[in-house]
Amino acid sequence: MREATPADLPVLAVMNKGLIEDEGSRNSMGLEALQAQMRGWLEAEDWKVRMLEVKGKPVGYVLYRVGREEHFSENPRVYLRQFYVLPDRQKQGLGRAAMGMSIGHHLPLDATVVLDVLANNRAGIAFWRGLGFRDHALTLERRP
Repeated sequence: MREATPADLPVLAVMNKGLIEDEGSRNSMGLEALQAQMRGWLEAEDWKVRMLEVKGKPVGYVLYRVGREEHFSENPRVYLRQFYVLPDRQKQGLGRAAMGMSIGHHLPLDATVVLDVLANNRAGIAFWRGLGFRDHALTLERRP
């Protein structure tokens, strides 16, 4: 894992598009807009973008922010916004290894890690539950 740089923006945008498609998101942003959005995260002080690489080639990325628990401000809280591994590299243990490497090296050991998974993303739900994440809240919506 390494910190992403502006040179990674084109591949990050493509991977972000892959994430959107894999999870069944309604996000309709194109590659140019995704690249601009990712540039904003790279430039923001509170967001971190890390590239997952195998033998020097990008195979995924993680986007997160470290902050504090709302009601327990002494506790660190990590919001994991995006996590993606290329489809041809999935189910090889890379995602699990990347999360294992992250906790303690890039993320505080005592942090509560929070993430959102779309309800129809069964593979994503299974992946995160397999890493020990448990249901905490359910967001419901009514679309017009």
